[in-house]
Amino acid sequence: MLLTIYGSDGMKQADIAADNNSTQVKEVQGDNVLNLSFTYYENLP
Repeated sequence: MLLTIYGSDGMKQADIAADNNSTQVKEVQGDNVLNLSFTYYENLP
């Protein structure tokens, strides 16, 4: 899964890939929760 992070000005800041520690929990008539884990080795302003 590739995600794009945008700044408050609408400009693209980074593309990140979720790692293997990411999870999705689906419940019948409940919430669909997505927990993403990633490491980005650069500073994002």
